[in-house]
Amino acid sequence: MGKTFLLAITILATIIVTPSLALAQTTESAKTNQKANQQNQKVATLKTKAENEINRRLVSLNKLTQKIISIKKLSAAQKASLNSQIQSEITALTSLKTKINGDVDVATLKEDVKAIVTSYRIYLLYIPKIHLLAAADIMSETAEKLASLSAKLEIRIQQAQAIGKEIVSTQATLSDMQNKITEAGQQYQKIESAVLPLAPAGYPGNKTILQSARVLLQIGHQDLQAAWKDAQKISQDLKLLKNKASSTLPILPATPTAGSTASSTTQ
Repeated sequence: MGKTFLLAITILATIIVTPSLALAQTTESAKTNQKANQQNQKVATLKTKAENEINRRLVSLNKLTQKIISIKKLSAAQKASLNSQIQSEITALTSLKTKINGDVDVATLKEDVKAIVTSYRIYLLYIPKIHLLAAADIMSETAEKLASLSAKLEIRIQQAQAIGKEIVSTQATLSDMQNKITEAGQQYQKIESAVLPLAPAGYPGNKTILQSARVLLQIGHQDLQAAWKDAQKISQDLKLLKNKASSTLPILPATPTAGSTASSTTQ
C-alpha cells in the first residue's frame, strides 16, 4: 500500500508540475518574441527616420548647386571647389544611407543615425555658408550699381559748380555716399574670405565665424541703405539748383518783336 500511495503522489505531482512548466516556458517564449518584435520595430523606425533625414539633405544639397551658379562674384575655380565639396557630401550621405539600411544592431544604428547630423552639418554649416555667400554677392552687385550712380551724380555736381552754384553740402553728401559704398564692398570681401574655407569638420568651433559674417552682412546692408538715401538727397539738391537757375534767367519773348528786328537790322 505504501508503494501504491507513493506512486499516486508522484503521478499527481507530474500532472500538476508539467502544465506549470509548459506555461512558464510559453510565457518566457512570448516575452522573448515580444522583445524581439519591439527591437525590430525600433530598428525599422530608426531606419525610416534616417532615410527621411538623408533624403531631405540630399535634396537641399542638390539645390545648393543651383545657388552657387547664381553667385556672380565667385571665380570659376571657387565655384568648382564648392560644387566638389557638395558632391563629396552627397556621395558620403548616400553611402551612409546604404550602411544604415544594412544595420541590424540597435546601438550601431543609433550611432549611424546620429552621424547624419554630427558628421555632415548640412543645415548647420553648408546651407548657411552658401546662402551667406549668395547674399554677400547681391550686396556687392548692388554696391557696384550705386557706385555707377554716384559717378553720374558727381558729373552733374561738377556741372552745377561750373556755372557757379553752391554745391558744398551736396558734395559732402556725395562723399558720404561714396564712403558707404566702399564700406559695403569691404564687407563683401570680409564675408567671402571668412566663409569660403569653412568645413563641417570645424563645427561647432567655426560657428562664431558664421555669426560674425551675418553681422557683416547686416552692416553692409545698412551701408547700402544709407548710400541710397544720400543718392536721393543729391538728386533733390540738384533739382532745386536747377529750379533756382531757371527762376533767375530773364524771361524772353516767344518770338522777336518788329521793333527789335528793325533795331537789329539797323545795327
